[in-house]
Amino acid sequence: MDYVSIKRISEHYATRYVDLDTIEKAIKSINKGKAEDVFGISIENVLYAGQQFKLFLHKLINRMFQDRVLPDIIKTGLLSPVFKNKGDKNDAKYYRGITVLPILLKIIEFILRIDLRSGSLKLQSILQKGFTANTSPLNAAIILEEVHKKSVVIQVQPSNRKKSEDPVRIYINNNAMPISDKSPHLGILRSTTSQKTQDATVEQNITKSRRAAYSLMSAGMHGENGLDPSTAIQLFKTFVQPILTYGLEVILPTSKKPT
Repeated sequence: MDYVSIKRISEHYATRYVDLDTIEKAIKSINKGKAEDVFGISIENVLYAGQQFKLFLHKLINRMFQDRVLPDIIKTGLLSPVFKNKGDKNDAKYYRGITVLPILLKIIEFILRIDLRSGSLKLQSILQKGFTANTSPLNAAIILEEVHKKSVVIQVQPSNRKKSEDPVRIYINNNAMPISDKSPHLGILRSTTSQKTQDATVEQNITKSRRAAYSLMSAGMHGENGLDPSTAIQLFKTFVQPILTYGLEVILPTSKKPT
């Protein structure tokens, strides 16, 4: 968004009065035990500063909102490089910057987020899980959803016939149903032969389970510096194994030796 658009929005934005309860909620929402900001102030200093300081903070924030001015002094942050745990420690590209913002700016951010979230949630996609309260990206990582697609006809070939037959045409409301050689049904890819159905189902399960396992990497399910083995195994049994073994009843034993 360019400067002109931001300025136009701010000109039509009604000045908001912030009550004392909102400021107290903002102070309590900030995690304790974190690093001090560039001014050497931590959230504990504000939290235990007393009621008089909160009243002063209340007047200060409302004055900034009324004048629509954010002082440059609170726009500064304390930048610290953090190693990414991979690559050469002597190479700057393997570091990421962590900026500790001033405590006052975090309080203002909480207040503004209340207004922004009320409007953004109405426009936000229902599939958006990250940066959303009371949910997690993990909730969207393993979603089993039956998609209602247009019905198709699959001409299943009997195993005792070597020559394939012409497909049967089926009509619904005088409209011919499309013919396909593969279509999902209850999470299983059905095909024209039993062998093709087995191959497609196994390939699909491996792909989905691999994707599910990769989504758990950020939660610590990896080898180095990750979760303990018992927890990792439990995550695998809960989220990965059911996908990997889903629909295996379509795999029929055969007397033929694998090639």
